[in-house]
Amino acid sequence: MADVEQTTSRADNAKAAKFLAGSSALLIASLTSGVLSFAWTVLMSRLLGPKGYGLAGPFMTAFWMLAMVLSLGIPQAMATFISDRHYENPAHAKLVMAQGTRLMFVIGAIFVIAAAAGVNAASAFLKIKPVFISLSWLMIAALIGRQLYFGMFAVISGVQRLGVLAICNSSYPVTMLICSVIFVIAAQHYFPGDVDKYLIAGAGGVAAASIMQYFISLIAVKFAKVSLSEIYAWRGAGGGARKLLFFGLPAAIASIAASLF
Repeated sequence: MADVEQTTSRADNAKAAKFLAGSSALLIASLTSGVLSFAWTVLMSRLLGPKGYGLAGPFMTAFWMLAMVLSLGIPQAMATFISDRHYENPAHAKLVMAQGTRLMFVIGAIFVIAAAAGVNAASAFLKIKPVFISLSWLMIAALIGRQLYFGMFAVISGVQRLGVLAICNSSYPVTMLICSVIFVIAAQHYFPGDVDKYLIAGAGGVAAASIMQYFISLIAVKFAKVSLSEIYAWRGAGGGARKLLFFGLPAAIASIAASLF
């Protein structure tokens, strides 16, 4: 009996140590992300100038707001259900992974179709500057990457691999800063004096980083001991959408409200 209790205690201590290490890594990643995001703001304001950054700021604000609206709180609901069932009922946790990622994909696909139709209609029938059309396409690309990543984010959060989650989360501000700076400097070299091109280049860095983050998460999730075949087992993942939306929507509304106020 004592041996069993000692073994259990060691296992619990190992889990606690692992969780503490992951939490610390996630905290460091969050602080680093904040610093890098601030660095992006400073550099873009200098590289784009008042006119260019006057549009880049609203572009980023719209991107974050639309990303929250588009997710509908599904990642939060997924993470909660996966975490609750990961050890006691692994089969059901895997089912939630598949249901959630499929639902995120369907919502994203509907958005892309509607947004693409809207951009095409606007460019054909309205007198909109080409720079705004280009920014709209880049916004769509950035939101696609974000929507796909949110599914992976929910899975990694749910299985409580916080160290892996820290790597995935911090990959976005790192790649955004690098891509945006390189793209804008290249635009300044090839299109000197064209602020619209600089702005498009900066937004292109945001879109590229969003898509790259998703692909990085596809690699990183292997270290969370979850296979992609389980996450994307969509054929056998019937139902579950209503439950995820029911629990997710209040979280989405709360997040949006907190951002606004």
